[in-house]
Amino acid sequence: MFTSPVLTALRCVSHYERLLLRAIVSEVSARGVEEVILYRCLQQLYALCNLEGVPKPSDTEVFAMCASLGAYKLIMTEPSRRDTNMLLRLNCSQSDVLFALKAAAN
Repeated sequence: MFTSPVLTALRCVSHYERLLLRAIVSEVSARGVEEVILYRCLQQLYALCNLEGVPKPSDTEVFAMCASLGAYKLIMTEPSRRDTNMLLRLNCSQSDVLFALKAAAN
């Protein structure tokens, strides 16, 4: 099996952080830009939560997830903004995220 630091970190994140990463990847691929706004990712995240039947996280929990993923260096956030207009950027490839999330689901 492949074991890079990024894949190892992606396998260690929580279920909600995986959902947030999926939301970020879908927004990046839908918009065609590398930086996405958090509130657009929140819409995707809430849709994924509805599909999986899990409760929606609060804004505070989402900011904590962003901080955690930023600490893992999986995403980059704007250091000066802590609101829903904050820009997010994947710090790894979309294919790595999708591969790790698929492997974690199995």
